[in-house]
Amino acid sequence: MSDLPSTPARRITMRALLLGDRIETAGLERNDVLSTVPLAFRAGENGVVALFRYGVAVLVGMSPLEEEAVIGRLDGRIVGPIKMREEESVQIEVAPDKDDQLTPSGIIVVKALTNEHTLLIADALATSVVHCRRRRRRCHRRGNGRMHSRSGRAPWRANCCWSGNLRRKDWWP
Repeated sequence: MSDLPSTPARRITMRALLLGDRIETAGLERNDVLSTVPLAFRAGENGVVALFRYGVAVLVGMSPLEEEAVIGRLDGRIVGPIKMREEESVQIEVAPDKDDQLTPSGIIVVKALTNEHTLLIADALATSVVHCRRRRRRCHRRGNGRMHSRSGRAPWRANCCWSGNLRRKDWWP
């Protein structure tokens, strides 16, 4: 047995939202900046926000009220706002006694959630949500009656056809 007390694992939700065609980040410089590209900073009680210039905001460990406050402050900076926002989310489990891994259920397990981990996962989610938007646009151009060959999902489905692609092995272009 270990002499160290085991610390309970905690789960953090990370959400990526495609808000528009672009987010103007100029003039948002702050003292608590974690990264400049993407612009990442602390927000809320224990949260982190990463803003990608191509229109994606990634919100880490924030309550819904904190998320809405951050999104509300970005209103004047969003170029080409999107009415029906794309969203991608993932659960991150911080467990010092476990190895870094991706579980079969799609939960990302890390020993410690460092700034580097946060930015890397945020980048993957931001890319995923942009690909989701592109895929949906392409599906709509093909016509409403066609189903995707691998997923069997209808292109007009409300949820993203790429939803959950961080845990799927069957990506398709």
